Amino acid sequence: MDNQRPILRLKIPGRTSKVAPGGGDLIRFDLAKRLAVLRAAKLHMSQRSFAERFGLQYETIKDTELGKGYPSRALQVLIAAIDMDQGLIARAAAKVASDRDSLLGVKGDAA
Repeated sequence: MDNQRPILRLKIPGRTSKVAPGGGDLIRFDLAKRLAVLRAAKLHMSQRSFAERFGLQYETIKDTELGKGYPSRALQVLIAAIDMDQGLIARAAAKVASDRDSLLGVKGDAA
């Protein structure tokens, strides 16, 4: 019993998770906690609005916060970048969406 890994209790807004961490578990659950704090506490956004603003899929945000799967390095970098300069990342996501729409011939709202 002495060689068992300790159980960590991670407080993520709205829930507490028990984890027996390994190398990948530590990265996954650290990112889950950092994302939840950034999204909910710092930016005051829902998972859906966060995903829409930064050009991500809602399921990616939900699953990452739940500690499901293993987050890609690109997602880890993107979350750090959002924390550093959310305005820049939001503008970049909007530009990518606009460029995609232009290529596909989708017209924006004429207001």
